[in-house]
Amino acid sequence: MAEKQHRQTDARIKKTRTRLRRAYFAMIEDGARTSVAAIADTAGVTRGTFYQHFADKEDFLQQIVSDSISDFLGNAIHTRQGSTDVARMNLRVALEELVRPDNGFTLLFKDINDETFTIELTDALDAAINRYLEASHISAPADAPFKQNDVIDVIGATIVHVFRGWVFTQPHRRNASTTEALIKQMSEAETLGEFDMTNFFY
Repeated sequence: MAEKQHRQTDARIKKTRTRLRRAYFAMIEDGARTSVAAIADTAGVTRGTFYQHFADKEDFLQQIVSDSISDFLGNAIHTRQGSTDVARMNLRVALEELVRPDNGFTLLFKDINDETFTIELTDALDAAINRYLEASHISAPADAPFKQNDVIDVIGATIVHVFRGWVFTQPHRRNASTTEALIKQMSEAETLGEFDMTNFFY
């Protein structure tokens, strides 16, 4: 009973934080004033509720980055239903999540401290790739010319760069299928004689 109540509380907290974040993204898109009172009002919550979740507006803006990354990876990386496979990234879902206006990736990549967001997203993706490799019992050979974490850093940073390009250029320059193929091709680290993570993306 206590566990069920805890899950319900967590779900309510997540829902409120998501509403506040999406309200903020919508307000920025509209060029509206983004005071705490205005954000809360747009989200349909009280200022008191806002302050139950965040110390102040600065804390809110910092949490937007981590919450957006967590939600993005949570939706895009998972185990297929009914499967015992390790969690992998569904690239089609990832690309859809990146261009959903209410997810705010255009703003995150451009307006909300781009460098911080890009670094945090790369670090989170690197961690997810590492979890996949560990769960799949894949590692670089002992005599590999580069350390495994260094290769993952390069792969993660390159994929985030492609994600950023997808947010700002689709559908003008590249369609989803081409972008998926590009990311899969770039992730073929075995061509460097390191390890095979091609199945991390599907």
